[in-house]
Amino acid sequence: MPESLRQLRRRIRSVQNTKQMTRAMGMISASKLRRIEAILFAARPYAKHFQDLLVRLTAAPQMQNYQFFAPREARRVILLVITGDRGLCGAFNSTIISRANAFLEELTASHTDMVCIGKKGSRYFSRYGQTVIRQWTDLSQRLDLDQATPIAQFLLTQFASGAADAVYLLYTSFVTRLTGKPIVEQLLPIEATAGLPESRHSDGAEIDYIIEPTLDRVVEQLVPQYVNARVTIALAESLTAEHGSRMIAMNNATKNCVDLVDTLTLKLNKARQASITKELLDIIHGAEALMKH
Repeated sequence: MPESLRQLRRRIRSVQNTKQMTRAMGMISASKLRRIEAILFAARPYAKHFQDLLVRLTAAPQMQNYQFFAPREARRVILLVITGDRGLCGAFNSTIISRANAFLEELTASHTDMVCIGKKGSRYFSRYGQTVIRQWTDLSQRLDLDQATPIAQFLLTQFASGAADAVYLLYTSFVTRLTGKPIVEQLLPIEATAGLPESRHSDGAEIDYIIEPTLDRVVEQLVPQYVNARVTIALAESLTAEHGSRMIAMNNATKNCVDLVDTLTLKLNKARQASITKELLDIIHGAEALMKH
């Protein structure tokens, strides 16, 4: 049944209202993206150098005596998943959840507990039977080291107490404003990475670092800061990717609203023209009938 003129006008107003909302949300995400993007680009070099420092320290044989560096059999694993608190951001949340499910399938030999940052991941994994031992939400309003501190302390406590043999971090790495890439990284124990130029002499021998005041003191101070920095950079990466995805999704939605309004307007004009033509024909037929009588 063809839509009436009133129905078409109502649909056009509804789509125009939706267009205003999506355009506003796209502009807000673009503004937040620029701000968080600057924070991310400034934090990346710091996190990279911090990680390189810890990796170089792992080359020392005595580092294996510390629990945060010694490898364990991964019988119990904690997976920290960072998702968004809200939707309307394209495939951002569904992509990271799909990657988490794939990773959980790879760890069938281990018992895996979930730590979720963001409402979307927490609700999903709680609904589908995963054990969520801790969750943090509403962290997207601001971004600083204070946010990551309780998360880092919780993960360190779980690992140090033996409640977890390994801690993995799953987040969306910001590549460009159009793309993000889900990344899984081992957070604890801290692994040595071969190939760092600073970890060996030119003849291939290990460098014997001079550590002051003591190795115990250095490890005590650096490990919490390292975990805190890793969690912070993961939050920044994920939040930047989320705003980029939401900006693109809202811009696409706004474009679709414009196209739909154009289509409905054309349909309205055709319906109005048909209505006017019908009224004119009725008038003409009525006049002809009067002339015959």
